[in-house]
Amino acid sequence: MRERVLALAALVAACAWGAATATAAPLDTTGTLGAAPYRLAAPDAWNGTLVVLAHGYRDRADHPGEVDDVSPDGGFTALIGALTAGGYAVASTAYSSNGWAVKDAVQDLTNLAAFARGRIGRPERTLLVGFSLGSLPTLDLAESRDGVFDGYLAACAVAAGSPRAWDNAAVGLLAWQTVFGSLPAAWGTVADGDDDVDFETEALPILGGLLLNPLNFARFEFMRLITGTALSPGYYPGGLAT
Repeated sequence: MRERVLALAALVAACAWGAATATAAPLDTTGTLGAAPYRLAAPDAWNGTLVVLAHGYRDRADHPGEVDDVSPDGGFTALIGALTAGGYAVASTAYSSNGWAVKDAVQDLTNLAAFARGRIGRPERTLLVGFSLGSLPTLDLAESRDGVFDGYLAACAVAAGSPRAWDNAAVGLLAWQTVFGSLPAAWGTVADGDDDVDFETEALPILGGLLLNPLNFARFEFMRLITGTALSPGYYPGGLAT
């Protein structure tokens, strides 16, 4: 009899613990897991699905005056609000390092999913959604079948394979050289592009200024067609010429 009472007590305690962890929402909290700042948000009426967001490339602060972007939202503030309004719990994170941080991202996203389960309760399903560079850890985890996630979405994915991706970059450099006459010195050459180019300080100021000049429309349209870049409404800041 004593054993039955103890077993019943243990069962009741387990059920109570499970109910408590499953009803931890609503919340909107931030913190740090290792070296990775995170945000975890969940609505009052949680639908049981956890969405983990993997942000895109962030430039590393490797020049004087630069500061690393370690915001946990990853630029997803509006998306997080929309998802939680729809009943989803959402977790987002900076990575332990910036730059080409694919290895760190894989571990940080795995850690975040495990942490979220401990905080809000075990989800019925966990989805990983990665954008741009974030598509790479998303695809890596999908292929590894690690069991942490139930579904994956790689958006704006770098998924054509390394040879095609870098060959296409070379085509872009050659097209630039053709229409503008030369490449900026910091970019290297068509045959050997500089791996250490800082996009924000050595590429964006040049690219942005040229894009804003409507006289360059034909040049950039030639480059877009040569590289096979898809056309979108925001491709040219000044709008498409008719």
